[in-house]
Amino acid sequence: MSQLRKQLFGIPRKEIRCERRGFDIVDTAITMRIETIGETFILGYHAALFDDHPHALEMTLNIVSPELREISPTIRTIGKPKSDFWQVC
Repeated sequence: MSQLRKQLFGIPRKEIRCERRGFDIVDTAITMRIETIGETFILGYHAALFDDHPHALEMTLNIVSPELREISPTIRTIGKPKSDFWQVC
């Protein structure tokens, strides 16, 4: 089931790359910052999507740097309905 979820709902890492998204950014530091935020989002999104354990998302978000935890509510909001859906199925 996990492989099917990944194929249907997963986000490939290449999708967070600035050049892939069409961003023409000259400053390397800005590019790294944007891509780090994207990686953090994908980490939480995939944890919510693929792990059936109730506390897995919280554990994953706890390893994210405090500076990037500001997107945690967004990840929880996205992950919660999916987690609930997969528990029913």
